[in-house]
Amino acid sequence: MPDPRSLLPDAELAKPRTPAELAAWVDERITAIAEVPDARTPALMHQGAFKKFYEEIYPLNLFVKHRYSGREDILVTPNPDNRSFDAVVRDGSVSPPLELLVEITQAWDPQEHLRREYFVKNRGMALWSPVITSGNKRNRNTRIELVTVDRVEHVRRECAWIKEAAEGKASKADHYGPFHVLVIAFDDWWEPSDKDIAVLRAFVIDHVVPLPLTFSSLYVLGMSGRTYLPFSLTGSGGDC
Repeated sequence: MPDPRSLLPDAELAKPRTPAELAAWVDERITAIAEVPDARTPALMHQGAFKKFYEEIYPLNLFVKHRYSGREDILVTPNPDNRSFDAVVRDGSVSPPLELLVEITQAWDPQEHLRREYFVKNRGMALWSPVITSGNKRNRNTRIELVTVDRVEHVRRECAWIKEAAEGKASKADHYGPFHVLVIAFDDWWEPSDKDIAVLRAFVIDHVVPLPLTFSSLYVLGMSGRTYLPFSLTGSGGDC
């Protein structure tokens, strides 16, 4: 049985790929990870290389699928270090080639890590119900309060977490510039309706776009792959 650490070698995580190559590799790695029982805990808890894979490369793949689908003149290179971008997208359709610096962040429930911990221990949970905990990390007791969450509450929560994620990047404005774009990934596995997406879009326009973000564009991206909302941050209404 493979060592879980061998599933995501550093060289593969940072390898340049076209959008189609990246999509194929991500799909293949997801299948390979699922076939290794010892990878279950580090993968679910986003430990080590699994953190980069699921929190950066997986949403990066969704982003380039939406924006660059079918393009063979695009090269996507994840960033292996701690510089202020998570990937470089090189557009070879122009001369000299243009490089876009992609920064990815997550709009997550602050209790997300507790949900994952509960799931690892119990092999199941109510996805969106409140998490109740007592004790500390060493002897923590966690339970999921079974509560029905309606669509209005789903939208309210996601809007708040998207704004919080954007505010985190706005507080580091000097790290970014006109060649950076921001991708905020959020949970849309609850299948928001067209009306829900319209509310979310309006919220981002009214409460997120006006933030002092020093990126050229913002993309709000659903982790299911269905939701893709681009916003220009330059004030010119230019390409997103």
